[in-house]
Formats: sequence, C-alpha cells, structure tokens
Amino acid sequence: MFLGGWTSAGLFHRSSELTAWERNVCALCGPQDADFTLNFDDSDDGVTWIAAAGLFAAIPLSENVAVGVGVDAAHFDEVGAVFNPSSGDQSSSTACRPD
Repeated sequence: MFLGGWTSAGLFHRSSELTAWERNVCALCGPQDADFTLNFDDSDDGVTWIAAAGLFAAIPLSENVAVGVGVDAAHFDEVGAVFNPSSGDQSSSTACRPD
C-alpha cells in the first residue's frame, strides 16, 4: 500500500468584468414599475493567493497499475467576481460595493 500527500501555494492576478442589462415588464404593477430597464457595468481585479493540500492511498495491482483513493482541499483568498446589485445573488452585504 502506498500513502502520500502533497501541498501547494500560489499567487495569482485576477480580473473579471460584467456588462449586463435587464428589462422588467409587469402588467399588474403601477406606472413606475410597469416597464423599466437596468444597465450594469462593473469590473474587479487584484491579487489573490491559494493554498492547497491533499492525501492519497493506493494499492498496487501490478507493477504498472494501482487502485487508489484521494482527497484534496483548496482555499482561495478571493475570487474575481462582479455582481449585479439588484439580482439578490450576493450572500453578504460586503459583496456589493457602492461605487
């Protein structure tokens, strides 16, 4: 049986852009909400780091073949992300930056 593990770390530049529009039509709403369009342009860039580790176990079946199992875990400091502030997709209030 073989047992092993690995670790890694890295530093990355991230860059994301969002250009979106949405049209909202509501026949049952009042005049202000009946028909309107929203436009969004946002960008996010910077530097982020990652740390990762993994473990594995393998049983050799022959000189060139083995069957094994492994597990990995990774942590990203930040991901490149831009958000539509009216979509409700944000999980916390810090995700939407007032610009």
